[in-house]
Amino acid sequence: MELGKGTLIDKDFDVDESITRLHYSEVIKELKEIREAGRNYVSGYCRLCRYCNGVNCPGTPTERGASFERNYRKLQQIKISYETVYQGGNGTEIDTSIRLFGHRFRAPVASAPFGMIGNFNPTTHYKDDYDFTMDLIKGTSALGVFAFTPDTFGPLSYTGPLRAVKDSGKQAIPVIKPWDREEVQEKIRMADEAGVMAIGQDVDCIGLPNKSVNGGRDTYPRSSEQLKELFSITKTPFILKGINSVNRLLQPPGQEREVLWFPTTGGIAWIRPLPPVKPCR
Repeated sequence: MELGKGTLIDKDFDVDESITRLHYSEVIKELKEIREAGRNYVSGYCRLCRYCNGVNCPGTPTERGASFERNYRKLQQIKISYETVYQGGNGTEIDTSIRLFGHRFRAPVASAPFGMIGNFNPTTHYKDDYDFTMDLIKGTSALGVFAFTPDTFGPLSYTGPLRAVKDSGKQAIPVIKPWDREEVQEKIRMADEAGVMAIGQDVDCIGLPNKSVNGGRDTYPRSSEQLKELFSITKTPFILKGINSVNRLLQPPGQEREVLWFPTTGGIAWIRPLPPVKPCR
């Protein structure tokens, strides 16, 4: 599968074979160990449930948490067709890779843009977002996939992770919040200087109460034409992250887009939203 424009890289993804050639039982054992170890760091913020479905999540109270549960249930309705009658071989013919913006990745999978680690988890052993992101993108690279990097309150929440991307030489996509025009374009320039493969515009966080009422910051909805003008200062491909409605895909007709990234939101943004995966099927 190939998505997005870019100069094609002949080099395949770098994969740590010691990680990817684990037996299923080894994977289950490792996940259990990760959960047990993680409880020392995220107690009070996350219960590290076996299934991340929002039912017991302390971070999504009342009806906002129910949107998390609805999205999880909708995802469980998507099944994989199991087909074994075909011109096969020893398994090496099975290819889940994707070419995105000129880079080849092992699967269309990416880590979410995590930021402000110290605020969300005061017990973290990471000094700052730079250190956290450095480990994160090393891990995604070892698996042959890529990472999104964050943009939230405070300048270091954006510049720290972006510096980690530049210093590591790994592939990642910074996702900029829909702040005012001047701030967005300044952060686009910073992303260009870091040499990222693409730049993202977050469009689903506009409803987040902590970005407006509690956080004292304004975020702005924009039309397709406004988004096009906003990113006209760069030749780097850009994506829209957080599409929640099929209607947004059709406005305006014929509008060219590089990539549309649909969220599986944990429900912290809106009350009673339609699960994004439902209209996207």
